[in-house]
Amino acid sequence: MSVLQHVTKEDLKYRFVDKLGDHAVSKIRQRAYVINALCSDLTDKDATALAYRIMHCSTHHPCNQPFCPMCRHNQQRKAKAKMLAAFSNVPTSQLRFLTVLHSVHYNADAIDSDLIKRAKRSVRNLLDYIKLKDDIDVQMIGSFEIEAFAANAVLSDRKIASLSAIGFQQTNQSPFFLLHFHAVVNLGRCPMLNCNPC
Repeated sequence: MSVLQHVTKEDLKYRFVDKLGDHAVSKIRQRAYVINALCSDLTDKDATALAYRIMHCSTHHPCNQPFCPMCRHNQQRKAKAKMLAAFSNVPTSQLRFLTVLHSVHYNADAIDSDLIKRAKRSVRNLLDYIKLKDDIDVQMIGSFEIEAFAANAVLSDRKIASLSAIGFQQTNQSPFFLLHFHAVVNLGRCPMLNCNPC
């Protein structure tokens, strides 16, 4: 059941074009995936309340939910500003972009703050281990994201192979959510810095 089926054209324009701006089309699609997935079981009051908050999110009253495309975009802007401030004096030869695919979830409720806290802790622990073990002065700034995919999303063979390792089931015809982490890494005084990056 689509929760957007009874929304007027003017309401859609106000909600998704005026509120979201330039990336409105992709954000409409992302928001619809999330809301439809959350409302698949209307007896789940927590999920429907979350869907309601996401549906009524605006720049003046953000919902601050990690599933919300608009709030995620705002979080990305803040992370970018933080990264630029922290690494503005670092030569680009020392910087690398990193994306860590964490897990695929078919139930949006499975992605909660505890899961994200555990994932953040594991990334921090890995970074601390690298610093201690290899005596590499590495700095990293990044943020977690949750991306929604439609049940009929067209994925490349490479993406299917990558996502299958973390829970994607090609036979499952349901929308799914990808928890992942983007970061910029300052390799600092890495002894292998003169090597070609992978």
